[in-house]
Amino acid sequence: MKELRPGEVDDLEDQSSRDGEGRWLRVCLRVLLVVVVLILGFGLKELVEYRLGSVESVSSNFVKKSFDDSWRLDTNRNYSMDVEYWLKQTKPRERHYYMNVTTFVEESPDGIRRNLTVVNGQYPGPLVEANAGDTLFIHVENQMEHEPVTIHCHGLFFNRNNSFHDGAAYINQCPIPPKANYTYKIELDDKQYGTYWYHSHFGAQYADGLFGPLVIHSNEEYKAMNSSYDKDIVVLVNDYYHDMASNYLPDYLGPANENTEPDPDNGLIQGQNRFDYVASTYLVPNGGNISDVSYTPVNVSVIDLDPNSTYRLRLINAGFFLTFEFEIDSHDLEIVEADGTLVDPITVNSLAVSLAERYSFILRPRDDKKDLKNYWMQARFNQFCAKVENTNFNPDVRAVVSYSKHEDPSNLQVPDSQWQYGGGDVVCNEFDQSLLHTANVTSVPRVSNGSTLPDVRFDVDVSFLIKANQLTRGYMNDHTFQNYKNGSTMYQLAFAADNNTIKNLDVKDLLTNNDHQYVLNINERGTIVDIVINNYDDGSHPFHLHGHKFWVLAIGKTGFFNQNYYTDDSSMMNFNNPVLRDTVNIPGFGWGVLRFVANAPGVWPFHCHIGWHMESGLMMQFNILQDEYSNWDNYPLQWYQQCQYWQNNL
Repeated sequence: MKELRPGEVDDLEDQSSRDGEGRWLRVCLRVLLVVVVLILGFGLKELVEYRLGSVESVSSNFVKKSFDDSWRLDTNRNYSMDVEYWLKQTKPRERHYYMNVTTFVEESPDGIRRNLTVVNGQYPGPLVEANAGDTLFIHVENQMEHEPVTIHCHGLFFNRNNSFHDGAAYINQCPIPPKANYTYKIELDDKQYGTYWYHSHFGAQYADGLFGPLVIHSNEEYKAMNSSYDKDIVVLVNDYYHDMASNYLPDYLGPANENTEPDPDNGLIQGQNRFDYVASTYLVPNGGNISDVSYTPVNVSVIDLDPNSTYRLRLINAGFFLTFEFEIDSHDLEIVEADGTLVDPITVNSLAVSLAERYSFILRPRDDKKDLKNYWMQARFNQFCAKVENTNFNPDVRAVVSYSKHEDPSNLQVPDSQWQYGGGDVVCNEFDQSLLHTANVTSVPRVSNGSTLPDVRFDVDVSFLIKANQLTRGYMNDHTFQNYKNGSTMYQLAFAADNNTIKNLDVKDLLTNNDHQYVLNINERGTIVDIVINNYDDGSHPFHLHGHKFWVLAIGKTGFFNQNYYTDDSSMMNFNNPVLRDTVNIPGFGWGVLRFVANAPGVWPFHCHIGWHMESGLMMQFNILQDEYSNWDNYPLQWYQQCQYWQNNL
C-alpha cells in the first residue's frame, strides 16, 4: 500500500482492488457493521442527561462538528505551555502580544448564538506568557465602532513606576476610544510568578468574552516546587450569559430591584459546553422572542493529557457572578499555588473557587498509568449564591479529561461520575482560607516595634442600600462609586496635583470623598495597612485589590470583627504564615482582615469582583504615594492624550 502524507486521503475501493490487504479490510468493516446493527437491534441505551442527580452514560455527550468553528480558540494547543522552553529562558527579554478587539456577531460557545466581544476573532482569549523579569508589551487595537475598552492584567504588580498601565477605566487609565489603540508596557517584577489573567475593566465588557489567562514562569518557582511537574496547562472556567451584559443592566440597576443579579444561562470550561435547548421551555433573555433564537449542538470540551506525564493544572474562575466547586473524577488535587503565591502543598478531592481566584494543582490520578482513560471534569456552580434561579441554567458544568488518543470526540467513552457532591455551601463560602499557608514564610509584615497592630487600620462596612429614586447600589462606608467625569483619578491627581476636584496634594486626610470618588490616602512608603471588612450584606463578596497582594489574616463566617482579635493570645488571627493573595471571598454577614504593605505608587481600585456589583458601585480607590507618582516624568504620551480626549468629550 502506498504511504499517505498527513492530510492526504486515499480511496479505499481503488486501493483494495490493488492488494489482498485491502480486501481483508473491507471484510472486517462489513463484519463490524453487522455487529453494530445487532447491538442497536437489542436496544443500546441513549445517554441520560447529566443533570444533577442523574446517571451519566458515554458518547452521546458529543456531537460531530457540522459547522465552521474557526472562531473557537484551540485551547488544547493554546492553553498548554512548554515547560522545557520556559526553563531555558534565563535572561529578561521583551514579550509582545497583539490584541485586536472586536465585536463578533452571532457565534455560539454553547450552541445558542449571540454576539461576543473577543480578542483576535476568537473565543475565549489567548494565553499570554512571560518570564519573571521580562518586559511585557500588550498592543491593543480597539476595532469596535462605538465602545471604548481597557485591558487589566489581574494580579500583576506595577512597582516599576508604571501603575498607569493597570487598565482600570476612569481610575488609573482613561479608556481606549473606539477605533483607537494603546500599548501597555509592563516591566514584570523578577520575584513575581504564577497564574494570573487579563480582562476588560470597562463596564460589564468582560462578561461578553474579553478575558484570557496570563502566566508568569520562573526557574525560581519551579525549583521551589521541587521540579514536580513536566507538563503545564490552564483550565479556564466561567459562568456564561446568552445576551450581551449591557442588555441586563437597565433592569439590574433600575428602580425596585434589590440587588437581584441576573443568573447565568450556562457555564463553560475552556470556552465551551453543551446546552440542552428545548424551545418550549427556553427562557429567552431580556424579553426576547423565541423566533430569534438560533441553536446548533456543541460538544463539551475535551482536555487531552499524556498518561506518562505529571501535570500542573492552573485553574481560573473567569466568571462574572458565581462561585463553583471543582473536581476531576478519580484524581486528587494537590494545591501548590493560590493567586500567584506558592503554598504548602495540601491535597483535596475538590474545592470551591470564588470569582477571579486562581489555583494551581499537581494532578494525582488514582488509577495506574496503564489504566488511565477518560474522566469527567466538573465545575458545579453554587446556586445558593444567586437570589433567583434561571431555569435555563444547568449548574453542573463538565468537560472530559482524556488520556486516550482520539480524533473524533463522538467516539469517547466516559464512565459515570462517582463524585458525591454535597450541593454547595448554603451561604456561598469558598475553600477554607485558613488551610492555606504561604510557603517558606514564618511571619507577616509587622510594624517596627513588633506589634501585631498595623500602622493604619481601615474599617470598611459593605452593604447594598436603597436610596434616591428607589435605586439599589453597593456602598462602602456609605459611599458608592461612580465613574469620574473628567478623565481619570490618576490623571487628575498627577497632572493637576494642586488643583483638582478629588484630592489636592497638600490634603493629608486619610479618607477623602469628593466628586463621588471615595479614596483612602497613604502617603508614606512601607506603611502597613489592615483592611477590616464587615459585610452587612447577605451575599458573599470576592474582594480584589489592584497592584498588591494581601495577607489573609482572618476570615469570619459570621458576626463582626473584634479589636481583641489582635492580641497575641487570640487564635482568630494568623500572623505567621497565612495565604498571600490578591482576591478573597468575604462571607455574607461575615468579616475579614487583609494586610498589605503600601509600596506601589498609584491609584488602585479595591472592589468586589462580581461584575454586577462593580457596575452598582461596590468599589473605592486607594491613593498610594501621590507625592511620588505626581512627580514621574515617564507617563506615556498616548496615555495622556487619551485622558485629554475623554476630558473633552465627557
